[in-house]
Amino acid sequence: MLTATQPVSSTFPAKIHFIWVGGPIPEHYLRSIQRLAIAAKKTGIEVSLWTDAQAHYERTAEKLAMSMPDNFRVRDIHELDTGMQRDSFYQQDKRYERFWSYINREMVGLKNLAAASDILRYEILRQEGGYYFDTDTEFYLDENTILKLDNVDYGFKKIGHLSREGAEGGNDIMAAVPGHAILERALLLVFERYRDLDTQGPLSQSIHQTMDDKRKLAEFMFHGRRPLTIELSGPGVMRDAMKSYMTTFLPPYPPLEKKWDKSPSAREFARKLAEFRIQLAAYEAQNPKRKLFFTGDRVLDIKVVSHSFRSNMAYA
Repeated sequence: MLTATQPVSSTFPAKIHFIWVGGPIPEHYLRSIQRLAIAAKKTGIEVSLWTDAQAHYERTAEKLAMSMPDNFRVRDIHELDTGMQRDSFYQQDKRYERFWSYINREMVGLKNLAAASDILRYEILRQEGGYYFDTDTEFYLDENTILKLDNVDYGFKKIGHLSREGAEGGNDIMAAVPGHAILERALLLVFERYRDLDTQGPLSQSIHQTMDDKRKLAEFMFHGRRPLTIELSGPGVMRDAMKSYMTTFLPPYPPLEKKWDKSPSAREFARKLAEFRIQLAAYEAQNPKRKLFFTGDRVLDIKVVSHSFRSNMAYA
């Protein structure tokens, strides 16, 4: 496992991951994945669409009479089982059982497929490494596009912004080496927050009841589900996992006696933070005039547009 005190220069695995669960993938998302897969094939990058049913891909592909390049794979989410069952990370605190319990909970009844996808992406990257993109990510591609893998010192990048207070942005564009500490921390936070939700949260009296009881929560879930998901499994989890990682890596921030502290300790912290931002979060998001989207820096040496900031603002 990588830790913040053990930077190792490495290149991300040549893998790109997408997730789609719960029904047929929309046509425009599959076309976007096809274009990216064609570009990725030039440099030997594998593209995987993880799903809970092969038919979710096949129905859309057949409708479009679409053929995919041979570097594209449709993969069942339960392929993760093999790696999980033999991994010491899942041999503690019933983590394996809890992982699938939370996934299954969010994919039946009053579904929360966004939460299921959040949890799955952390484990996919933890096991295999590579790049993760939400299916609604926009890629700027043409026939001459060549994808180039990023080389990093700390083994992790995401869309967003880092400051000494923590991390901002979504969890919709990420890249990692396998087994990264941030991903394990994210999963542990998910387990902790679901447990707290079940025992202390607004659903604690009903979450284990019958499906009819669960449906009675629709009024709460309509108004409260999205912000709850952000903190339960989504960007809030990634924010806190990165903050924990930064705390391990960075020295304590010195108290400031004035606005612009030029003491040696403050300068050293600023230098460390700048280095950390370059190596850990180079997909720096720009937000001119508070526009409702992130235009990321170059990922895989191509321009991408992330919509995570719009979602976060809507429920801030």
